[in-house]
Amino acid sequence: MTLQVETSSTDLAQALASAHLDAAIIAMSEDQEVPLAKHLAHRVLLPWVPVFVALAADHPLAAAPEIDMADLAGEAWIGPPGPEDGSLASLRAAADRAGFRPRIRFEFPHGGGRPLIAAGQAVQLCEPTAPETTGLAVRPLKDAPMRMRIVLAWHRERMAAEQVQVIHREAAAAYAQHAMSSPVFRRWCRGRRGFHLPGVP
Repeated sequence: MTLQVETSSTDLAQALASAHLDAAIIAMSEDQEVPLAKHLAHRVLLPWVPVFVALAADHPLAAAPEIDMADLAGEAWIGPPGPEDGSLASLRAAADRAGFRPRIRFEFPHGGGRPLIAAGQAVQLCEPTAPETTGLAVRPLKDAPMRMRIVLAWHRERMAAEQVQVIHREAAAAYAQHAMSSPVFRRWCRGRRGFHLPGVP
């Protein structure tokens, strides 16, 4: 049995459909579905988690605990990595609601744009568990204008119900532990009413 977590939700769904994977954890933009083949099953791990933004640590906006989407109107953006899985559409929709169209200036696979972000040349959407590294800050977006749903998907013919139950339980616990190891996400979780990670008091 193989279990894999990747940056491209579309790639994971396709790998599952072609039986290259037995199971996968897939993050789906709340307003953009990633289609799953009929022979795949899925179960929600987390109904929603927020999307954060990565920017230079010395960026003026990084001094705030959270950033209003409208304040990013003048920034150059790094597009979401991998095949189009709804992330870009969600970014454009959130920006439109905030009154601007994002300037997608760069594309890098698998987080390769971090040096550019740290240099103050661009900003990028990121998962709330993304680590802050030298010169790079991760901040929540005010009122969570973009959200992801995290699901466990599996190949029906390759996974027994007992296996699915174990993987679901362990994956949820691992995500909660990973989330609490991020100072930024931990602060956001504890200050957000109505949001709860399984197993976290």
